[in-house]
Amino acid sequence: MTLVFLPITAMSGLAVIVDSLRPTAAERVSVELGQMQSWVRPVAEPGQDVWQSPSDPDVNGLGLESYTEQGAVAERDPADVLPGGTELIPISVGSTRVETAAGIAGADVVAGDALDPRFEGRYTLVEGSRPRGNDEVAVTRALLERLDGGLGGTLTLTDTDETFTVTAIVDIAELPDSETAVVLPSADRFSGPTWYLPDTALSWDQIQGLNDEGFVVFSREVVLDPPEWTNPNAGMSGDTALFLSGLTALGVGAAFTAYVVVMLAGAAFAVSGRRQERALAIAASVGADARDLRRTVLLQGTVLGGVGGVLGAAVGIAAAAIVMPLLSDGSAAQFWGFHVPWWLLALIVVFAIAVGTGAALIPARAVTKTDALSALRGARKPQAVRASRPIIGSLMILVGIALTILCGIAAAAVAVIESIPGDSPLLWLPIIGIIVGPIVAQIGVVVSGRWLLWLFARVFSRVSVAARIATRDASANASRTVPAFAAIAATVFLGTFAVALGSMSTAHQTRNYMYTAPVGTAWVELAFNECATEHPGDAVADRAIDILQGVGADDAAVVRMQANWYDFMDWETGALDPSVAADRSLAVAVVPEQSRPTAEEGWASSGFATPENNLMIMSPDAVEQMTGSALTEQQLDAFAAGAALVTDPSYVADGAVEIAAWGISTWESGAGSDIVFRDVSEDVPDPLWSARLDALTVPALPGQGGVIISASTAEDLGLEVHPRVVFAHLGDPVSADVREELWGQAEAASTPEYSMWSGVETGPADMWWIAPVLAAVGVLVVGASAVALGLARFERRPDDATLTAVGATRSLRRRVAFWQGFIIAGFGLITGAAAGVLPALGIALQTTTQWGGPYRIGDVPWLIIAAFAVGLTVLIAAVNALIPPRTPDLTRRTVIA
Repeated sequence: MTLVFLPITAMSGLAVIVDSLRPTAAERVSVELGQMQSWVRPVAEPGQDVWQSPSDPDVNGLGLESYTEQGAVAERDPADVLPGGTELIPISVGSTRVETAAGIAGADVVAGDALDPRFEGRYTLVEGSRPRGNDEVAVTRALLERLDGGLGGTLTLTDTDETFTVTAIVDIAELPDSETAVVLPSADRFSGPTWYLPDTALSWDQIQGLNDEGFVVFSREVVLDPPEWTNPNAGMSGDTALFLSGLTALGVGAAFTAYVVVMLAGAAFAVSGRRQERALAIAASVGADARDLRRTVLLQGTVLGGVGGVLGAAVGIAAAAIVMPLLSDGSAAQFWGFHVPWWLLALIVVFAIAVGTGAALIPARAVTKTDALSALRGARKPQAVRASRPIIGSLMILVGIALTILCGIAAAAVAVIESIPGDSPLLWLPIIGIIVGPIVAQIGVVVSGRWLLWLFARVFSRVSVAARIATRDASANASRTVPAFAAIAATVFLGTFAVALGSMSTAHQTRNYMYTAPVGTAWVELAFNECATEHPGDAVADRAIDILQGVGADDAAVVRMQANWYDFMDWETGALDPSVAADRSLAVAVVPEQSRPTAEEGWASSGFATPENNLMIMSPDAVEQMTGSALTEQQLDAFAAGAALVTDPSYVADGAVEIAAWGISTWESGAGSDIVFRDVSEDVPDPLWSARLDALTVPALPGQGGVIISASTAEDLGLEVHPRVVFAHLGDPVSADVREELWGQAEAASTPEYSMWSGVETGPADMWWIAPVLAAVGVLVVGASAVALGLARFERRPDDATLTAVGATRSLRRRVAFWQGFIIAGFGLITGAAAGVLPALGIALQTTTQWGGPYRIGDVPWLIIAAFAVGLTVLIAAVNALIPPRTPDLTRRTVIA
């Protein structure tokens, strides 16, 4: 029953959690409206064929011929299209920056009368008094904890220098408890408010009328009783997609669970059936026919499956009730409620009953073939072995291996054929074959398992007496042994496949990883309004240095660069800003044509320099901080004399690098692509000027392509540069708290004149995930082995008694136990590992055309997989040997004179 109970508990708990992620209509209404009746929001101009979902107005769209300027739409007032006297409460949302005890922090803003009691459920007053004046605000508890004064204290907005008195704590239903937010008094603070209707319920007909006017509506009346409606885009909501993803995961888990449980429970019923042979023979002797015997064994499986299913479902519900609060972030939109999907749990219980019954099916058939007289006198009939099974099993093994290899080659072949349509079955059928092939091979091992055990027994019979007894016992009782190692093999197959494929993927990402700076380096990147009358570059760089030092940096380095050409665009007109000087230019290090990639290949770089802006101006110390490479005395002297340091050798031709400049209008027109790529066109305008600098190649991290020059060299070339990046080494690893603090400080320091954003170089992903995967597989293997070996010990009691009667020592019986564990665990681990590697290799074959090169078979951690399979086999065998064998019950017969 435990075999059914544990997976059913997990499945039931997962079903409750997944269903709780999807809101009911009443829950959605409460979070969206509180006690209000509706909300209205403009999205288009009248007559633009707006449509929306009745229950989710965020699912909306316009007619194919419609176009809207969102800025103008945001200012529309629904009072113009609603009945006169309709009460409307506008609420707008945005963000701001506030002074805290630790400095400056960002905060979400809800602007308007959000603490009107009719918003209860959406905006809830937790503590304090509702703000009444324009100088009073409510804040979330997370923000209050970061302020000095608590309730009654002050809150200062750094953007506007406004000061407010904090009078209340508010809970905003959709926000996590850790989110900082403030409720400000006036909805006019941000554009595009949502208008709430406290008393006016809107019908579906009225909503469609408002759609014609360019508004979307969320109505309590309609959401609670939605009309029939078809999405014109035939899409699905995010909640539905999440729910279906959860059901898919549940289905995959159910299939795996059914296989493992049927294998192990089937072995248990086989042993139980043989132990019940005498009792069943007595039933047969008094008139029970084969169907009665079969039903008896089947009913045992059904009852155990039903009891395990019901108990598992009950415990799963309780487990979900415990786990969900631990996982919850406090947002009402995460777990909408505690939903118990009774229909799904009923299916899970039925599934448990079916699994229990299925596990007893083969043992039930075997019972009907037992000779009653032989069973009554305790004789055992040798198990029949069909010659066709080894042949069929061997063919399945060969077919599975061949299918995997051929499908891998086919996948590689179709990947290079560009004429194949994207929806062609030729693209996905080979992938299915790659996965199915190893499964077929593994089933072949199970089908021919008895024959394989017989071969194994012939080989190991010569090792020792204990090995001979254990191997012959395994082959003689294949109905118990084969399902056990099949269950172990299925578990190891999934784990090995995940480890092999994940290792190749991780190694591929590591080889192609583009570094921004050495691992453990933090940076603050700066972007300016280049059309401003005064450039605040140095002051902003100093502010960035302060931010880095505030999170623990000692020394900070500044990289100066030219502005990007697109920084001079007026995005409203789509043209260059008129204030840009006609002679403004952008200089770059020109890549020799033979070294340029094609436009299709593109440039791979994660650094701050791009082919369209690749000149970096910094000090020698900054070079070392950015690249991790110290300059030699010779390089320092040459750098000071005007030489360029090159981190990408493709920039160098004849020991020099060419610097050339073109006007901003040239780059804006698209002609810059002709300078960067080699196959766009030949209409490259002549540069405004060019120069050649001696080039010194310095070691750099992958992705740090660019040319470094000194400040004096940049001045000699007439470059107009400003701070672009400030970076500093923080150490490795950088904690999540430090990264969050750095991001928050950079975000808070941004203004309309300049922006800051931060990052930390963490390097490529490591292989830490292998440990928990192997640990999980190991736990499942140990569990399956424990069940199988427990059954073997139970069934071997008469044999142990016989061995003891003829003088077998306790040490011999321990060695027999060792070999039993070695056979069952070893067969499962080795066959599962071999089958698990096959699909990973097949998938590697079809990656030959992907960017960055194909997956490499050498990246599979062969030694780790082999050590895991062999080591766990020996460990399980050793533990089985160390468990003291039970003192056998010797049979004594009374001598009749």
